[in-house]
Amino acid sequence: MRSKSILYGVMLLIISDLMYPLSSGIPIFYPIFLSIAGGGLWFIVTGLFENIKDYNKNLYLIITLAIIFIVFLLIYNRASSVNSIDAMYYYIIWGIFTMITILRFNSFNKWMKSQESLSSYDKLLDLNSEDTTVLNNKGVRLFEIGQYKEAIKCFEKIIEIDPEDAAAWHNKGVLLEKLRKYQEALDFYDKALYLDPKFERSKKSGKIILES
Repeated sequence: MRSKSILYGVMLLIISDLMYPLSSGIPIFYPIFLSIAGGGLWFIVTGLFENIKDYNKNLYLIITLAIIFIVFLLIYNRASSVNSIDAMYYYIIWGIFTMITILRFNSFNKWMKSQESLSSYDKLLDLNSEDTTVLNNKGVRLFEIGQYKEAIKCFEKIIEIDPEDAAAWHNKGVLLEKLRKYQEALDFYDKALYLDPKFERSKKSGKIILES
């Protein structure tokens, strides 16, 4: 169970609660207070969605937009009673809050998609734990989302099943290099190159090629 988002949300709500007296006495703190409170609520909602196996993107999007809209309405209501300069400041703060929330929404949506794909691989592996194609695809997916240590386990399993699988040796080398274990990575590259000459550093790009 992932709970960091919920924890962040609760912390933001506590901070916003502490800021509330200031927002009542000092007008410029009001939009900041609302943005922090709205962010806290959004993090809590996100934390709840992190623990839902059947992720509903549309529902999550609606809730996200609703939080942004509610913050806007509250800011708009207060902005109508202050001078034009303060009102502009209110809307700028709301714009920043909206931009950050949307960026975080996109980031979370990508994370959920990766979890869904990983879940599908796990289901296939439950049927056949020695399916090297699925293991490789899962490893590549883990690599793409930066979970290098977990990805290494997939390629180690492939090597255990088929020690002659050059791609698995090569891919583990890629991951070891990402973890800055350069000498170990070279050993795996050499083994992959020994098994299949196509697995080598790309001289043109200077990057390691990860075969999927």
